[in-house]
Amino acid sequence: ATEPFALVWRWDRGGDGTATLQSALSLSAISSGLFRHDPTTLRVADGLVLLGGSSGPNPCVFAAKPAVRDGWLPVEIRNTRARSVTCLAASDGGGRRLLAVGMNDGTVRVASYDAAVRTNRIGTDSSHLSEGDGGGLLRTVCRIRGIMDVDGLDDADCLWPDERLVFSLVDGDGTGGAASSPRDARLIDDEARLCTSLSWVRRGPSGVTGLPLLAACYAGGVAVYRVPAGAAAAAASSFLPPLAAAKFMSSTERSELFGCLGRTRVPLPRGSVEWAGAGPRSPPFLVLSLSCERRAHVRDGLAPAGRVDTSRVCL
Repeated sequence: ATEPFALVWRWDRGGDGTATLQSALSLSAISSGLFRHDPTTLRVADGLVLLGGSSGPNPCVFAAKPAVRDGWLPVEIRNTRARSVTCLAASDGGGRRLLAVGMNDGTVRVASYDAAVRTNRIGTDSSHLSEGDGGGLLRTVCRIRGIMDVDGLDDADCLWPDERLVFSLVDGDGTGGAASSPRDARLIDDEARLCTSLSWVRRGPSGVTGLPLLAACYAGGVAVYRVPAGAAAAAASSFLPPLAAAKFMSSTERSELFGCLGRTRVPLPRGSVEWAGAGPRSPPFLVLSLSCERRAHVRDGLAPAGRVDTSRVCL
């Protein structure tokens, strides 16, 4: 079998813009035994290569520093009901060095990775996400309820109450989707709880972009948080309330959608979010994307039949 690798390239900024291979990080060590990684979570920040996944029953962030050594340090996240990391987002510099970690139970942990950048003593023995001012390469700054902040919203906080946007992605032809063996409602609920996307606001000339704003996206909604810094981040065990939040579906649409999904093998639409800007005189805004994989009947069951995507701007 072919051994999986993460290839790290370095661009020559002062030359002709060509890239050279800096390191080839083997993924075998974090793909066997108790370790599992999700390649879609791959992020690069300040010389670090980061992947999300799991270590036994615990969520885990795998960190590598190619300039120091070719190997991965597993950093377990404890004191949580989550079992795996579903997405990562690193701040874009400016001295913040914050890593947002989304998990499969819908919660988010924000950690400082400043210690990992400053040290060259990165081994391969398992570590854990430290709390407060404790040691460790990743240190908890705050916790976020995430999905609970979205699920607790009223229908008045729905972005498109009359459009039934999410339901139309699944039931675009009006037939209720391709019928198949029923799905367990608990599996659909688990999909709805996943934190599918995280995004830090990018630094720019606008005064708002200097704030540490984090957007967390789910299949059913989005929430924005202002992450504290310095002394305000001392209470790492407390949960950070959202600065703003909105949901994509009304209660009625959600109920009908889950009923439709219970009769099909169509997965719940996945949401993603990115910050964007319109110039120095305008505040940043969110670009929301929803995608749904369609399925079609074939002789041996169901097969992919394309994907439906839609994007919206949230001012």
